Amino acid sequence: MTGLTGVRLTPGSTATDNAGRVAAVSAPVRDALWLLARQYQTAALEAEDGGSPVTVTMAHVQAPLHLDAELRGPIEPIVEAEPLPAADDLDTATRVRYATELLRLLGDAGLPETSRDDVRTALSAAFPLGVRGASDALTAYPGQLPDAAAMYSSWRADLGPDGGSGSLPTIPGLDASPALTEAARTWVAWMTARIGPAFGAPARWAAETLGYTAQLTADLGGQLVTLTAADYDGAGLRWHALDRTALASAPTASAQPVAVRPTRVSYPGMPEPGYWTFENGDVNLGILASDNPAQALLVSFAQSYANDWFLVPLSVDPGVVLVTEMTVVDSFGTTTAVPAAAAVDAGRTRFRLWETGISATGDGAPATADPGIGLTVVLPGSPPPLESPVLEDVVVTRDELANIGWLIELTTTDGDGRRIDRYQRWLSLRHGDRSSGGPAQSYRLGTAVPDHWYPLEVAESGADGHRRLRLAAVPPGATDVPDTGVQGRVLDHHPGTAIDEEKAARTGTRIARIDRLTYGPAGRVVWRARRVSTGLGEASSGLQFDVISDID
Repeated sequence: MTGLTGVRLTPGSTATDNAGRVAAVSAPVRDALWLLARQYQTAALEAEDGGSPVTVTMAHVQAPLHLDAELRGPIEPIVEAEPLPAADDLDTATRVRYATELLRLLGDAGLPETSRDDVRTALSAAFPLGVRGASDALTAYPGQLPDAAAMYSSWRADLGPDGGSGSLPTIPGLDASPALTEAARTWVAWMTARIGPAFGAPARWAAETLGYTAQLTADLGGQLVTLTAADYDGAGLRWHALDRTALASAPTASAQPVAVRPTRVSYPGMPEPGYWTFENGDVNLGILASDNPAQALLVSFAQSYANDWFLVPLSVDPGVVLVTEMTVVDSFGTTTAVPAAAAVDAGRTRFRLWETGISATGDGAPATADPGIGLTVVLPGSPPPLESPVLEDVVVTRDELANIGWLIELTTTDGDGRRIDRYQRWLSLRHGDRSSGGPAQSYRLGTAVPDHWYPLEVAESGADGHRRLRLAAVPPGATDVPDTGVQGRVLDHHPGTAIDEEKAARTGTRIARIDRLTYGPAGRVVWRARRVSTGLGEASSGLQFDVISDID
């Protein structure tokens, strides 16, 4: 019997006494033989000839990773970071931001606001700030703020890189108060941490292959293991991007064996082991089995062997880890030695989840005889980095119709630090003022090349046997818009700069410069990185020859 309460349908009982209510909720089995027969029919009474693991004992060896120094924080800033810019390379927006930092330090030093205004005026006259690009957004700052780059270059010579020596130079119209001197010393040291020798590509950036190459090392039981990340694309360094060198002998465990209690692996949609247990219907793995044979095989495996998997925890520090011994004691008291799955495969499998691959030999074949098989790399963890808008967006692509390659700069920055859409800039500058009588017709031998399209011609092959594309020199007047002040920095613009031809394949390659921020053990980490991704496909420059066109 059921009763309706509001909008909820709730069950009710017809029992009139406590004995009847107990009988209703206990659900007694009236026919035990029928229940046993059903369990026998569905193989619920069958069992395998094996016990469940009770205790697992593991011995392992581990070693920290080294990249210039011992790796304790996120690895990406070390691999990806561009060198700090020189003072002369700072854009106008950065100079303004650094100058306001000095004003903030003056306030922290206790200088009144009126006095800070006097200091700002005197410094602006002594170190005038100029707008370097064509941006109107920064025209209000000249005369109001000093040039941080010029001021730093002058004060560093007198106060030293850390600001702790010498005395503040004389500034016309300004007396060097103790508060100003203290703020200037702190500011010079703060600026030194943000100024480098000159602009350049990251130390681990390979300009020809458009990717990063990094080598990590670890001393594993007295043997040096080198892990190489070749052609890393800047999208986050993970274990599968690393290949290692083979070990000469099996390392000895560096710690006492650890005994742990295994637990069953569980996941949403996992079949319940009990015959009469209702399963959660939120996840339906059977839907996957109807679309793809590989998915059907995975679902069949997950449903048939779901309760055969156990999780064995092992706490390790970031670095290189190798489990040298593993024994399992089951519920029957049987002790079983469990080798690494890679050792059982005997090198027949070329990829294994979580296992670092072995570097290829000279003939291109991976090494198989290795006592360190099963070695795992645990990189230091860090939150996913926050990313700025793209500062520079460059595409390397192929033009099949013209039989040439192109370096196309979609977005760059100018001297003020403003992001420039190169295509829109080219459209706005390529058309001059027309006469009131309308456009005149003119014969042209060839149309102009957009200023943000740079031709790549085939060059000699490199040491790896791959052909190179070389940045070709553009004749004077070939472009109708100058690119002075807005050239990108991902690739050097000097004629002869070479790129691997494979990077200008049919899909092409896209490179973006971005600022990233994350947190490590020492706090906030900020760096400028390069991210490589698939390009936009083939491109056509639209060059035409022997045409009649309007005079711009």
